[in-house]
Amino acid sequence: MVTSVHLLSGAVVAVVLKDPLLVAPVAFGLHYVLDGISHYAPFPVIGFKEKGIKGTSINDLVLKSIEPLLGIIIVAMFIALSPNSLRFPIFIGALFGWLPDLLVFLEWKFNIHRPYPIKKIEDKYHKHVDGAKGIVPQIVLAVSCVVFLSVWIVRMRK
Repeated sequence: MVTSVHLLSGAVVAVVLKDPLLVAPVAFGLHYVLDGISHYAPFPVIGFKEKGIKGTSINDLVLKSIEPLLGIIIVAMFIALSPNSLRFPIFIGALFGWLPDLLVFLEWKFNIHRPYPIKKIEDKYHKHVDGAKGIVPQIVLAVSCVVFLSVWIVRMRK
């Protein structure tokens, strides 16, 4: 799944569970459940692995940065609109919903290996497909999370 889906689904977990100690492991685990749904995954930014930020294709970097930034902005908006008591749990949910992808990046770029059980689970259940068949589930999930969080914010503010 793309970054936005993981950030938003972690925020939803936080709104439902509220306790950061529960939110963190559930959002982390939900990441792998969502990655088990067939989805499109873009290729890494051209030139980044070999040469770092200075060796990237600027166009590719900008295009592939838009989606994660949009997800961060949307989650930040929900955090800002939330009561103080839920701001930290939503942040934790989004962070832990995204954390498995950070672990993959650290292994891919810096050869910092993920714990064996996590790597084994991801390698076995992570499903990538091309085209609409891979993009549609991500759009449905992202929109569902935004709708859920929006309805929750409206109801909470009444």
